[in-house]
Amino acid sequence: MTRNRIASLRLPQDDSHAALHLNAVPGLPHRQNVSRLGRIVLSTYLFALLLGIVGVAWWRMNRWRELRPAVLSMQHLWLALLGPIGLYALVFVLDRYVAGNDSALATVRVPTPQEEQRRIQSRQREQLRHEVHRVAAQGRSLLLSQGHRQKGQWWQGRSWAGLLPGLPAWLVERLEVFRRMLAMLEEELQAATAALEAQAPRCGPRGLGGLTHRTLEGEVGQWSRFNNRRQVASYTGLCGGISASGQYQQLLSITKHGNVRLRTALIELAWRWVMWQPQCPLVRRWSRVLYAPKVTRAARKKAIVAIARQLAVDLWRWQTGRIKPEQLGWVMAET
Repeated sequence: MTRNRIASLRLPQDDSHAALHLNAVPGLPHRQNVSRLGRIVLSTYLFALLLGIVGVAWWRMNRWRELRPAVLSMQHLWLALLGPIGLYALVFVLDRYVAGNDSALATVRVPTPQEEQRRIQSRQREQLRHEVHRVAAQGRSLLLSQGHRQKGQWWQGRSWAGLLPGLPAWLVERLEVFRRMLAMLEEELQAATAALEAQAPRCGPRGLGGLTHRTLEGEVGQWSRFNNRRQVASYTGLCGGISASGQYQQLLSITKHGNVRLRTALIELAWRWVMWQPQCPLVRRWSRVLYAPKVTRAARKKAIVAIARQLAVDLWRWQTGRIKPEQLGWVMAET
């Protein structure tokens, strides 16, 4: 069987184009060299992964701000795994992107080192909070294994004082290990929370606390990165999906794409918004669902998701100077 080969493809080398080289890749005969095919598929996947990591690092070290890194979608990766024909098609996709077609590949925004430092602060606090819950659960599990069922913060104050007389000495010794760990973690958690709240602006809408404000700012990076409200809503992952074929259409649940930490913070903010901004037009729009006694819990959750999605858009408009809080009906907190 004749092996098909793809000639090397070279793009013009000038200031606005990059040279792409594709070495000759032999086609594999049918039902032969199965192990070799597996190695080629695995090598292609690892090469694409390594290329993305090295590309971002190189972009940062050289400060090539005029170039924009791009990622390959699953469709492009499947083209590469199909063999020589797929690789040839993938090269033409890269050619279109380098030639100026920005929609050929999805562009990726790499955060600046300052933005990463702000984001790491809020994420580290969240990790400390999860660590407190994990160690506390280990202590409750140890107590339950010895016939003592406890809830909440068993290691603090009155809970521990009331629990201590009924425990054997060996069990108290084991629990003291968890208590020391929890005391250290809670101290670090309080310090991280205070540091984040101190960095937040002192004047803002009621319901938007300093911790939530810093979390949103850290995850978004720069609100000016978005050009329209569709990009904001898409990044939150709070947009509903759709399944359509011909005349058939069905609405699906939210996509949950994008930043999961940002989505969680927006959902928590939406619940507080209902409490602290009841006069807001956004809340009044869903008041029939939120305050009706016979409405199901699922319907209220859908309303909260809609409020969170619109809140992300309103925050983007506010932070970029497109609108003022008074126009949105927000009540600002007193300094």
